[in-house]
Amino acid sequence: MTKFEEIHLFQKFQENYKNMPLGKVLYDDKPDVTFTTSNGEIIGIELTECIYDEILMKESEYQIKFNEKVIEKLEPKISFKFYLDIILDTKNPLRQNQIESTINDIIEVCIEEFGDLNQYESKCLAQLDVDWNKAPLHIQQQFLERGYRKLPKSVLSIQMSRFDILEKSRHSESKGGVIPDFTDYNLSSILLKKDKALKNYKICDQYWLLIGEGADFYSYINQVRIKKKFETKFDKVFIYRRWHSEVIVIK
Repeated sequence: MTKFEEIHLFQKFQENYKNMPLGKVLYDDKPDVTFTTSNGEIIGIELTECIYDEILMKESEYQIKFNEKVIEKLEPKISFKFYLDIILDTKNPLRQNQIESTINDIIEVCIEEFGDLNQYESKCLAQLDVDWNKAPLHIQQQFLERGYRKLPKSVLSIQMSRFDILEKSRHSESKGGVIPDFTDYNLSSILLKKDKALKNYKICDQYWLLIGEGADFYSYINQVRIKKKFETKFDKVFIYRRWHSEVIVIK
């Protein structure tokens, strides 16, 4: 998490934890938050994210950064604000020296294909990596009507939606799948890392661990299902459900 994300997470926790004491907050490191209560007790609060799929997280971050680069160059060339979602083929990633030219090729596609979108209209193009010249013209026409295109290398699809009310064009991630529960396994993985790190933290009267539900698909959770007893050096452990604005006390 970035420092901005950490601050936002703690502020939401502070708003929604009904037993939060009064006091002063210092955003720091090791632990991330030093909270001094009104009676002088010092609580060290470590913040982390409940990431259940590290591989998906890395792929997602790569895709988000790539989309943001395209949007930065494309926005001045399109007359309206938009959501854009470009899905890259992670099995055949772009080389570093291919990224800039691919972005320029995508911009050309977007201007040609999406430049006349109406308000609230969406359009999606999918990669069809075949030799189009070998297909009869009527078959090529069917490909086009169904949204298939010969897109730049390593691009699986491009989708744009026009929203004039947006202040700034944005990336709209479209990952999907079955959202897993947060289980004993997920908790033990986090505690294993954080308990080890605790010995290097500043001395505090108490240590709390705050696990935040993330904003991306790799860190959404369905239900919190902690069934087994667990050992930890933290005095209190919490999960903050972002979409429910809910604090769950684990310990």
